[in-house]
Amino acid sequence: MLPNLTAKAAALALGASILGSALWAQGATTGTDTAMLDEIQAFTAAGPSGARLKLADVTDFEWDTVYGFAPNMPIQMYRSRLGDDYKMGPLGETLTDDTSVLVFTNAGAVVAQVPVGPPVFIIGLDAEPHGTDAALTVTNEDPGPYSALNLGE
Repeated sequence: MLPNLTAKAAALALGASILGSALWAQGATTGTDTAMLDEIQAFTAAGPSGARLKLADVTDFEWDTVYGFAPNMPIQMYRSRLGDDYKMGPLGETLTDDTSVLVFTNAGAVVAQVPVGPPVFIIGLDAEPHGTDAALTVTNEDPGPYSALNLGE
């Protein structure tokens, strides 16, 4: 179990990064995903394996489902989950072979897309829906220069 101070600091760091990235992905700010990755890396460094951050605690927009898409997942998989008319928009131009995407929806409509890439990796993403109890959990014992997270309930 994390000490309260470390857990709160980790939650604040990741929360700020997710919110900033979500706003950027929606075009509401001019920030970049680099700042988000720095914040997530700070979270994983502050929290040892098992550190958990509930996404509902760090988002300030309404959502009821989050999907995690693994790097290089075909657009057809996005559309099978998000609807045939789904378009990635400007986000698609920023993705690399190592970038995962968290897509938040509310009542079936996409409300935010958050790209996550090195040095942070979200592993085991399967494009399955997760509700408002969804959380990111640190999975590696010693994050070192790279950090592994898992998306789950």
